[in-house]
Amino acid sequence: MRWFRHSTSRWNTELVAHVVKEGGNDGLAMYGAFWLIAEVIAEECAKFQSPTATMSEESWAEAVGLPFNRFQEFLSHLLKIGAVNRTISDRGATLSIPGLRVREDDGRPAPHDWRDIRASIFERDSYTCQYCGSHGGDLHCDHVIPLCLGGSNEASNLVTACAACNMSKGSKTLAEWRPSVQ
Repeated sequence: MRWFRHSTSRWNTELVAHVVKEGGNDGLAMYGAFWLIAEVIAEECAKFQSPTATMSEESWAEAVGLPFNRFQEFLSHLLKIGAVNRTISDRGATLSIPGLRVREDDGRPAPHDWRDIRASIFERDSYTCQYCGSHGGDLHCDHVIPLCLGGSNEASNLVTACAACNMSKGSKTLAEWRPSVQ
C-alpha cells in the first residue's frame, strides 16, 4: 500500500475543516469517507505515477469499500464543495484531489503489522495517554518524533495518546506542541 502525506499543510487543514463543516449532521461520516476516498485515489495515482486515476464508479466504490449508493452520496457532496474533482469519459470516472501530493512508500509497516504494533504499544502503556494520563477511550499510537521530522516506527518512538492529544500534537515535536512537556 502506498501512503500519502497527512501533513498539517494549509491545504489539508482548510479542506478537512470544510468537509466536516459542510457535512452538517453527517460531517464526521463525511470526514471518514473523504479520507477513504483520498487514500484510494492516492494509491491508484501512485501506481501510474499520475496526479489522477481512472476507473468505473462501481470500481471506485468497491475500492473504497462502500456500497455504491453511499459512495455516490459522499462523492456527490465532496464534488459539490470542491474536495474532489471528477471527469467522466468513456474510460470511466477520473478522480483527483486538489493539492494531493502522492509520494512513494515511506517505510510504514503494512496495515496488519501496524495493528500488531499499536496493540503492543497500548498494552505497554496500560491503555493510558502518555501526555494527559486519560485511560481508555479513543486511543491513537503517536510518533513522539514525527515521521516527517525523521522519527521512526520503533517502539521507543511510539506512545499511546488519546485522540484529543494526538490531534492537537499533530506533526509537531513535544517542544513545539507543549514546551512544558518533555
